[in-house]
Amino acid sequence: MDPSNPDVCLFGAANEIWRTTNGGETWQIAGDQSFQNLNIKIWQFHFNPQNPAIIFAATDLGLYRSIDNGINWTQIFSGECMSVELKPNDPTTVYALRYNSVTQIADFYKSTDNGLTFSIRPNGWFTVPAEDAGKITNRGGRIAITEANPEPGVCFIGWNKSK
Repeated sequence: MDPSNPDVCLFGAANEIWRTTNGGETWQIAGDQSFQNLNIKIWQFHFNPQNPAIIFAATDLGLYRSIDNGINWTQIFSGECMSVELKPNDPTTVYALRYNSVTQIADFYKSTDNGLTFSIRPNGWFTVPAEDAGKITNRGGRIAITEANPEPGVCFIGWNKSK
């Protein structure tokens, strides 16, 4: 939901992004025809609280960004993105979890330019020991950041699966 206008809301269903601007009285499918044809599954949305026209969508096909209130979407990176979160009091900093099909674990990414570019942040992040390669997988998780203490304040809540 748009933090400054509760009549604007997005949700993912039937492999589409649906958008309302009138509090749910009517809904439209977002994106142009090529975006609508993606058959996309949405895991999470996040609005920029300082500029709600900027919205991020974590999806099974990657991380997407809208700069026009969710009407159109641009892919920021491909590959399953499970979670996206903005840093409290600094929404130009964006965090994302992205599944790495080679290592079979989720990688943690950070952007400091409002989600235009991301870099992997492996320091302190889980890595599979060499002797356990192929035995441990992690399909992702959710990122949560407390507004009370955003530094470092990043809490990773995930699920793991062992073969």
